[in-house]
Amino acid sequence: MNRLSLLTILSLFYLTGSAAADTLRVTLDQAIQTSLNNGIGAAKVKEDSIADAGEWRNAVGGWFPQISLEGRTPSWDRARYSSGEQTSESYQGDLIISQELPWGATFRLNNSIQRYKSEIDQGIPYTNNYYRSNRSATLSQPLLAGNPVWRQYTIDKLNRESNLISHEIALRDIRHNVTTSFYALVEAVATLAITRQDLEQGRQSADLAERKMKAGLIPEVELLQIQVDVARRELSVRDADGAVESAMDDLRIQLGLDQGVVILPAADDLQGALPEAPVEPSLDQRPDARIQALGLRSTEIRTRGSLATSRLDASLDVSYNGSTLSETLDGARQNPQTESIGIDVSFILPVYGFGSTSGQIQKQKAELRSARLDYRLRLERLAADQRESFRRLARARDRIKISDSALELAERSYKITSERFANGLILSRDLLDAQLELTRTRRDAVSARIEYRLALSSIERFIPSEG
Repeated sequence: MNRLSLLTILSLFYLTGSAAADTLRVTLDQAIQTSLNNGIGAAKVKEDSIADAGEWRNAVGGWFPQISLEGRTPSWDRARYSSGEQTSESYQGDLIISQELPWGATFRLNNSIQRYKSEIDQGIPYTNNYYRSNRSATLSQPLLAGNPVWRQYTIDKLNRESNLISHEIALRDIRHNVTTSFYALVEAVATLAITRQDLEQGRQSADLAERKMKAGLIPEVELLQIQVDVARRELSVRDADGAVESAMDDLRIQLGLDQGVVILPAADDLQGALPEAPVEPSLDQRPDARIQALGLRSTEIRTRGSLATSRLDASLDVSYNGSTLSETLDGARQNPQTESIGIDVSFILPVYGFGSTSGQIQKQKAELRSARLDYRLRLERLAADQRESFRRLARARDRIKISDSALELAERSYKITSERFANGLILSRDLLDAQLELTRTRRDAVSARIEYRLALSSIERFIPSEG
């Protein structure tokens, strides 16, 4: 970096925070990995991923037979009548197996056994004690709702794909946030190095001005101007030092560390060749755009299912029931004493609801149209954001070229101005202006390179993953 050598700045990186024995020195890649391992943000992403995996396991488990055991032990009741009273208690267990079938029907098996005992006192005591077993099978088929099983299966798969993409986006956000904090500290430390060098140049100018005043070559007022400027530069160094501490605190939070951190930027972060810009992807390849498309598809599937049953809902139920009543448990386990088979077709047809049905349909259709419009709007915003990101990268590259040229000119100007001041050809004000311009252009040169790195990091957030 011309007169402000990279070695000077890098040495300051090593010195910053080096007083602590447990100081951690990290490159950008190491900082990102540390954040992924220790950071609070990464821990939250991990827990969200575990929750998403649990949601997927729950959905996949629903595709297979569901087995449950229900029990009521005991169920106690006491009733009083004008002629007496009755006390009863029962114990019942149900084994239930249900399965959603690929064509949309639901099959359910139920095997229950009950023990019932009652005591009736209506002048003559009477005890009733028996066991009852009941076996039933039911097949329920929706007739007008399409295939709700397939719809839910598809929605579950879309949600899973969306959650996986969201997880990748969250990890990219962590990498971007760490990169932003890392380069904020890079810029803060480089600025500190520049202000320190600026202060040293100011002190040298003050020493020279003092010697010239004692020799009677300049009036005292010019020395005072330079001394005031030196005090201003000392304040700038303190401000720059505070900015380093603030940036370091932010990076420590990103990394999830309590210890001190010393960053080790790459050699080409502050000078040298720049990384090439990636190829601009098509919009439908972006991870965030894919999430929007998956969400719209889920909405369309749900809406179609709701509209299918809004005006008329019908279903077909086929059932079998067999029961046995016995005084003993073994007897209740024998073949059914009574059996029945039933076929039931039911429908719900709203006749008149003061506009509630048509209002519900209107709402669902409007919400679907709104979701499609929202999808288009989001894509347009993503496209605009993508174009601006690449424009920002191009502007940063141009700014680097301009700032490097300006820095070279400012250094030449300062050298000439310093020599002319030493020879008594110009006033101290001209020297101060040249020093301020050199400091400003040095900061611009550093800021331009940091801006390019951050613009590149922002683009990498939405570049599709290879494979």
